[in-house]
Amino acid sequence: MPKANIYQIFYNQQTQESLDKGFIPLNNLQNSRPDWGEFWVIRNFLLNNDLKEDEWYGFLSPKFHEKTGLDSTQVHQFIKSISADTEIILLSPFWELIAFFPNTFSQGEFWHPGLTAVAQNFFNAIDEPKNIKNLIMHSGNTVYCNYFLAKPSFWRSWLSIGNQLFDFSENKSHPLHQQLNTPTSHNSHNNYTFKIFIQERLASYLLVNKNWNRINYPLSSTNSLISDIALFKDELISCDALKFQYSSTGHQVYLDEYLRLKNEISRRVNIKSPE
Repeated sequence: MPKANIYQIFYNQQTQESLDKGFIPLNNLQNSRPDWGEFWVIRNFLLNNDLKEDEWYGFLSPKFHEKTGLDSTQVHQFIKSISADTEIILLSPFWELIAFFPNTFSQGEFWHPGLTAVAQNFFNAIDEPKNIKNLIMHSGNTVYCNYFLAKPSFWRSWLSIGNQLFDFSENKSHPLHQQLNTPTSHNSHNNYTFKIFIQERLASYLLVNKNWNRINYPLSSTNSLISDIALFKDELISCDALKFQYSSTGHQVYLDEYLRLKNEISRRVNIKSPE
């Protein structure tokens, strides 16, 4: 069984004291670029460390347990059941959002209006002109909060796109600089910019566009975010299954049925941002 190097980031005394002892502490006390969130410390780790090709690496925020309901014991127990050739392990929270929304960008648009257009401009600029509005994601290819473990092959692809996002955002003369650094609301605050929420969707983008050998923690086994939607558990599990079948077969009937069921849920509940 490959080794799982699971780091948990801390950036002050409070987050350091809250760490799960079953993960490896990753020091970000300097926190010199809080505008990049966890991406700053993950990127620096990948740039400055040699990763072993047959091992998994992951970088979790201090809120991992709060967001997922999982602890290190559960994560390590899950890993024991995984095939050694697995390239990426998904530990995403918010199962109801995975099932309900077509993809992570449409979910992001719901919270951060304008995100899809900025993200599309970014992908166009790196010669990845796929229409992100049409992407269909499910529990097998969706990542929220950067909660995943991966082998270096996946991290290299992730870092390649992430470096371009970083360079565009840092270069004030780049045409996308202003868009990527435009503030958007998050938890009733406006101190996060579009670049952060695009970065958090890079893993999902990579997964939906290439057939990586991946496995996800079972749908509905982690915490939900919007309780009103989560009440429709059976319908949402069907939504996820329909999206998976559509992605696997390309048969329109699965997508049509998913959209019908999604619209039915929308009619029965007033979906609002938890902010």
